Amino acid sequence: LVNGEVWWSNGEASGRIGADDAIRPWGVPSPAGQPLLSALPYGGLDAGTYQVAVTFARADGEESGTGLAAVVDVPQGGGIQLSAIPQGAADRIRLYASPPNGEALLLHGELPMGTTAAVLARTIRGRRLETQLTEALPAGQIVRHYNARMWVAADRVLYASLPFRYGLYRPHQDYFLFPARITVLEPVADGLFVVADATYFLAGAGPEQMALRTVDDAGGVEGTGARVPARHVGVEAPGEVAYWLGSRGAVLGLPGGGLKAVTESRVALPAYAVGATLLREREGICQLVTSVREPGPASGFGVTDAVTVEVRRNGVLLT
Repeated sequence: LVNGEVWWSNGEASGRIGADDAIRPWGVPSPAGQPLLSALPYGGLDAGTYQVAVTFARADGEESGTGLAAVVDVPQGGGIQLSAIPQGAADRIRLYASPPNGEALLLHGELPMGTTAAVLARTIRGRRLETQLTEALPAGQIVRHYNARMWVAADRVLYASLPFRYGLYRPHQDYFLFPARITVLEPVADGLFVVADATYFLAGAGPEQMALRTVDDAGGVEGTGARVPARHVGVEAPGEVAYWLGSRGAVLGLPGGGLKAVTESRVALPAYAVGATLLREREGICQLVTSVREPGPASGFGVTDAVTVEVRRNGVLLT
């Protein structure tokens, strides 16, 4: 749940559900290429080589990525003719261009979707393009939000979105590759627990600064990851701690990468294929309820806590 929207993914498809119950994609699909460019003898531009690129934008302002810019040489006082402008599932086309012989792409203006030709014939002074060489964030089996980014585990790859641009990522750098399929992904205050063939901790704010280290050689049951307020599980830590079910029973992941196996001395578990965890709070009682399924036939295994009590009525012991 991020900014009032539920973000979901099932490994093949993904989307988000807003307060109006409408389902929207994670991001805006990028244009398939750039417009065709040709130089005009009029337009008032300074002579030089210009780069031009387009993005798609929805009515709410969310913008797509785009690929390498198209290039054209313009004579002194000339302009740029754009034709075959790409079309897509959005509301507007944003047009970016560089200064003559420049590198930065600046916003030149917006066009209604459906526009296939335009002329660039004035000085470019808008904001800089921020989504070039980005792509739509892939679908995955787990999606989590941490430090203004969306994080997606897709098989054994962990992807990170751009900050505050949850539907886009940079495919050349915003990912981590693990030795096996990721089964648990849970953030804490200062990093991410990633459980695959072993348990890892990614400490830091984002992909460029993060340090990866192994914190345990045990794995975890896919789907059992959750977060719980630290106060509910007797842990002195800010905010929430991570929880999942592994071969050693229930595990708590703490800030800094520390682990606490809370049932290891009491429960030995068989290998499970998949599960789910529910955080239940009722009448002041917090419970973590985990359901699991074996790879083969259904198992009758269960774990409970037992309590011995005395029941008295009007001072008389009944049981």
